Formats: sequence, C-alpha cells, structure tokens
Amino acid sequence: MTELPVVAQERAKIILSNVQDILAEADIASELIPANVAFPIPALIAELSLDHQSNSRTLGFTLIPTEEDFPADFVLLQLYSEIQVSLDSEQYKDLATFLDRCNILQPIGHFGRKEDKVYFRHVLMIPKDEGARSDLILQTTMLFEYALDVYQEYIVEVAEGKLPLVDAIAVLSESSGSS
Repeated sequence: MTELPVVAQERAKIILSNVQDILAEADIASELIPANVAFPIPALIAELSLDHQSNSRTLGFTLIPTEEDFPADFVLLQLYSEIQVSLDSEQYKDLATFLDRCNILQPIGHFGRKEDKVYFRHVLMIPKDEGARSDLILQTTMLFEYALDVYQEYIVEVAEGKLPLVDAIAVLSESSGSS
C-alpha cells in the first residue's frame, strides 16, 4: 500500500477527528491512529460492546483513497470490523452461503471473508462541504453494531463447524419471518 499524499492525510485526520468528537459525545471511546509504515492511512478505532463470548470488538473508520475521476465533493468513509473466529477450511463453502444469506437481510454493509478473516464492512459517502454529520455517524454506528449483535454468534458457529448451515439458515428465516 502506498502512502497517501499529505493533503489527503490532513483531510483524513480532520474528518476522523470530527468522527471521534461525535463518538465521544455519545460516550463511545475511540483512538485516532496516525498513518504509519504498516498502515499508511490514518484510522480511528472505536470500542464497541463485547460480543456474545465477551470478547472485545472494535470498529475502524478510514477514508478510502479515490481515483481522480471520483466526484471531488465527496469522501468515502469506510467502517470495518473483524469478527474473532477460528475458521475451519472445510466450512468455507457453508460460511460463504451463510454470509450471503445474512447480507440479504442487512440494511447496511456486508459480511465477507478474506483469507482467514471474517469481516463486516460499510462505506459512507460524505459530502466534503458538510463533513461528518453527527446523526449519520451515530445512526450508522448503531446499525453496524446491531448487525454484529444479530449475526456474529451464528457466523462464528457456522465458520467453526459447530452449527450446520441448514440450522443457521433456519434461525435467520425464523428471525426475519421469511422462508
């Protein structure tokens, strides 16, 4: 990953600082991480509630670098969280099917798997002239955490081979009222 231009890094710091202030007003702890050699994009890491196994969870906010032809009056703010799971490679196909089913029911974002990681991700398009609006950031953060609360336990159980796919889909169908 290449280093962001100085102007883009400064813009990212300003927007992420604004998001940090919004989260602080809602008593959500967060830390601004400057760009470094390992991760050349500034990031804001917020603490979420504990998961179903009492593990800590975090939500990362980063600005996605855009191409020159992208509308110059917007920035892309990515929200990203990894789910702590011990992936069983024999479960990859079932996990992919289950994540697809979860994504169909999602109001925002999507679950995915990359190599040995399972994640939840959402991207907001923020007008540069408005900046990060408090209501948008807080509502999106709440929906993001809600999605993790609802699906994470089942995702972990399917990924680890503890819950058969058919049973996991049945749980989703029952909770959503669909078949």
